[in-house]
Amino acid sequence: MVLRNFILRQNIHSMKKLILFIYFVLSLSLSYCQTVSIPDANFLSALIQKGVDTNNDGVIQVSEAEAVDSLNVTFKQISSLEGINSFVNLEKLYCHQNPISLLNLNLPLLRYLDISYNNIDSFNLVLPNLKYLDIEFNSFKELDVNSFPLLEHLN
Repeated sequence: MVLRNFILRQNIHSMKKLILFIYFVLSLSLSYCQTVSIPDANFLSALIQKGVDTNNDGVIQVSEAEAVDSLNVTFKQISSLEGINSFVNLEKLYCHQNPISLLNLNLPLLRYLDISYNNIDSFNLVLPNLKYLDIEFNSFKELDVNSFPLLEHLN
């Protein structure tokens, strides 16, 4: 009886360790596999064509987005750049000649932005390091350039 209780306690203790280990591994792997929500199929396709999807799983992980510092998605029929703010290390973004109408960018390292020849009529831009901005041939009426203290070129 004493031996049976001892074995039972050892099995319970081992089971607790195993459950704790599995929980740790799952939580660790889930934190590295967070994906970026990119609802525009053309934008996702362009990112995959550009090689951003380095593990070839058909989605963009946060870690893959964070590895990109320059992105050119011109002439791709992209109507939404939703998900672009996960590209936190982006310094250059070329996205001219697309049917984008709404643009929300919060990219603290971005220095160069070409959004010309789109249909942008509404935007929210938080770009404290922006130096170059090409916005010609869009639908909005005014832009407060005071929002970009480092701006050197505006077209």
